[in-house]
Amino acid sequence: MEVTDRDEGNHLAVAWVEVNDLEALASQEAVRTIRTVMTPLLRKGSVTTEGDVIHHTYDMRTAHSRSGSGVNVGIISDGVDHWIDARNSGDLPADLVVISNRQGGDEGTAMLEIVHDMVPDADLYFHDWGGNVVAFNAAINALVDAGCDVICDDVAWIGESFFEDGVVASHIGSVLASNDIIYVSSAGNAGDSHYQGDYHNDGYNCHDKVWYIDFDPGSSASIVLQWNDAFGDSCNDYDLYLCDYYTEEILLYSEGIQDGDDDPIEFIDSINTGDSLIECFVVVANYNGEAATKTLEVFIYPENGASVYTNNIDPADSIFGHPAVPSVIAVGAINASDPGNDDIEDFSSQGPATISYPSPVCRHKPDLCGVDGVTVTGAGGFPIPFYRTSAAASHVAAIAAQLWGAFPDKTGDEICSVLYDSAVDLGSAGHNNIYGYGRADVLNTLTPPNITSSAPPSNVSDTEGISKTFNISINQTVNVTWQINSTVVQFNTSVTETSYTNTSAVIGVWNVSAVASNTNGTTMQTWIWNITETPPAFTTTDAVIALEIAVGSRPHDDAMDVNGDGGVTSLDALMILQAVFSLT
Repeated sequence: MEVTDRDEGNHLAVAWVEVNDLEALASQEAVRTIRTVMTPLLRKGSVTTEGDVIHHTYDMRTAHSRSGSGVNVGIISDGVDHWIDARNSGDLPADLVVISNRQGGDEGTAMLEIVHDMVPDADLYFHDWGGNVVAFNAAINALVDAGCDVICDDVAWIGESFFEDGVVASHIGSVLASNDIIYVSSAGNAGDSHYQGDYHNDGYNCHDKVWYIDFDPGSSASIVLQWNDAFGDSCNDYDLYLCDYYTEEILLYSEGIQDGDDDPIEFIDSINTGDSLIECFVVVANYNGEAATKTLEVFIYPENGASVYTNNIDPADSIFGHPAVPSVIAVGAINASDPGNDDIEDFSSQGPATISYPSPVCRHKPDLCGVDGVTVTGAGGFPIPFYRTSAAASHVAAIAAQLWGAFPDKTGDEICSVLYDSAVDLGSAGHNNIYGYGRADVLNTLTPPNITSSAPPSNVSDTEGISKTFNISINQTVNVTWQINSTVVQFNTSVTETSYTNTSAVIGVWNVSAVASNTNGTTMQTWIWNITETPPAFTTTDAVIALEIAVGSRPHDDAMDVNGDGGVTSLDALMILQAVFSLT
C-alpha cells in the first residue's frame, strides 16, 4: 500500500492498494470505509463571442487604465500542457507560474488565456486539481501561499456531499475566513441533467420517477445518487440501477450498504463499448422498502455523445459542493451569442443550494453570471469556442482582479459586494436562483452613487426651537457629509442610509445638504429649511377682540392680523378660534 495524500483533520487517506489487500484493509478497526477515488468533473465545454467587450473590461482598461496590475490570479483546472504554445502566440505571459501540472489537459490554458486577455498586467498562477479532494485542498493552499488574491476553479467533486459542506467546501470556507482573497468557482453544468425530490414509492419499492439516457457507441455517463442523510451516518439504504429501456434488464448497479454509519451515496460509471445505440433508464430503489422517505438528488453527467432526456429533469437546486459556500462566488453561464446577453444556458446549474446539516438552510446561489462561447487559441487541441461555466467563471475572476487592481485598499469582501451591486440585473428583479445578482459588468462599478430616497420632502417650514430629522438612503456604500449653509455638522462613514437631527432650530432660511461620496463619484440631497418665529398663543378672548376690530368697534392691533394681509377681518377671528380649538 502506498499512501499518496492524507488529511488528519478529516481522517482521510488516499492510497494505492492492491485489490487482493482490500478485504484485510477493511477489517482494520481504524478503517471506517473504503471508496474508490471518484475523478472530478471539469465544468467545461464550447460556443462563441468575446467577454472582454461584453463585460466591459476592455473599456475599463482603455478609458480608465485599469489592467489588473498588482493582483495575482490563480487557476485550478486539469492542466496547462501546451501553455508554451499560447505564450509563443502572445496569449499568455512568459512569467506564468506553473506550480503543478501533473494531471494533463489544457482547460487550464484556456481559462488562463481569458484572464490574460482581460487583465494583461495581472500575475498568473496555475495548479492542477490534484487527483483527489485532499490534493485539491493542497492546491488551494499552494496558491494562497504563492500570494494569489483571486483563485478560480472549474472542478466538481461529485463524491462530496450534496446536502452538507464536505471536505473541500469546509476547507475553502476556512481559507476564506482567514485570508483576504476572492474565490470564484463555476456553478456547474448540470442544469439539464439533474433531479431533486422526495422519495415516493411506485408500489414496487422504487421511486416513481425514472430518467432516460441514450448511449451512442463510445459514449459514457456518470450517474450519482445521494439523499439527505449526513455523511458517515446513513441508515437508509437506497440503490441505483441502469436498465435497458426495452428489456428492463439491469445493465449496471450500485448497491452500497447503508446501515447506520455509511455515506448516503450510490454511483454508476457507464460506457457503451459496442457498435450500436443503447437506450437506457435509471431507477432508484428502496432496499426492502425499509428506507425512510428522504430527499433524493440525482446527477447524470453524459460524455462523448450520450444524451439525457428532459423527462423528470429540473435545474433548480443543482448547485452543490464548494460553489455552494456562501463566501464563494458561484458563476452561471450566459450564451454570449444571444442578443442582449441575457439568456441563461440550459446546462447552467441553478440555485438555491439546499443544505441539511448541521442545520437546514437554503443558500442563495448562484452569485453572478459570466459569458461563455469565447475565442481561445485552442492550444493542445482544446475545443474552440470555449463553452460552459468554466469559461464564465474565468471571466468573473478576471473582472474581480481588474476591480481589485483599481481599488487596492478595498477588502476582498468589499470587492465582492461591489461586483454584486453593479451586476446587470437579469430575470426577476434583484437576486434570483437563475442569474444570481446578474451579469457581471466592471464598468458599472464606476457608476456614481444614487440617493434612492429622502425625507422630509423639500421645502421644509418649521418654527424656531423645533426638532427636525433629515434622512437619505443610497444605492452604494458611501461617506456622507451633512452641512448647514456650507458648515459641516455631521459626518458618516461607510453607510447606505443615514440621518441628521437638529434640535435647536433658529429663525432664518437654512440650506441643509447631505453630500454622499465614494470612489465612483458624488451625489447630494438639499433641503431649504424655513424657520419662523413661534406664533403667540391665542385664547377665545383674542377671537372676540379680532372680531371687534373687524367691525370697527376697537382700534387696529397688528397682533390680531393672523393671516398677515395688513388688516384684521372676521377671517382672522376664525383662524384664532381654529388655533385655540386645534381645528386645523
